[in-house]
Amino acid sequence: MQAHIILYSIAALSIVLGFIALLKQKTYLDPRTNEPTSVEISNMGKMKSNYPALVFAFLGFALAVIAMLNRDAPVVPKPGKVDWTIQGTIKNPKFDSSIDYSDFTVELAEPEVYCKIESDGKYRIKLQLDSGQQLESKYNRLEFSTGDDKYVNIDPIYLIDELSIYDKGLKSKLLKKESHYRRYDYPNPTADQ
Repeated sequence: MQAHIILYSIAALSIVLGFIALLKQKTYLDPRTNEPTSVEISNMGKMKSNYPALVFAFLGFALAVIAMLNRDAPVVPKPGKVDWTIQGTIKNPKFDSSIDYSDFTVELAEPEVYCKIESDGKYRIKLQLDSGQQLESKYNRLEFSTGDDKYVNIDPIYLIDELSIYDKGLKSKLLKKESHYRRYDYPNPTADQ
């Protein structure tokens, strides 16, 4: 945005200086011939004498048009934060499908990020990490609990372990890995379930 303001300012200054030079009506002579200088522009005709002043004015108009055409150009985000999405489900198809999971919470642990789980057992966590940082280098695990912090018989998903298993091509709770996206399968129930 600031670049457009600077470009508009230069364009306005150039236009003003060009018109001031035109108003002063200086005649520029060609040093070789001692005749007034002239420039022929196709489709516009021949201009005599004051073409340096006209160049200033045309340059100003050209800069203004360039600034106007590029004002809606997308802004490239500065290096810093990037958006990440983590999604998955805690619904195990082997168990009762009538369970309402809306009282459950998923926690991205250490440091903590909490997210409510939908009634169908699905969750989606959106967060920002520093550019170049991987999810698994900042967070250790996904933990599951109920809204009243009751003990839930669901093992946490250890992110770095699941990534390692996934990268080896073995069966993992990590189902999909993209540059800023992870999708996890349902976690294992604990042994006493």
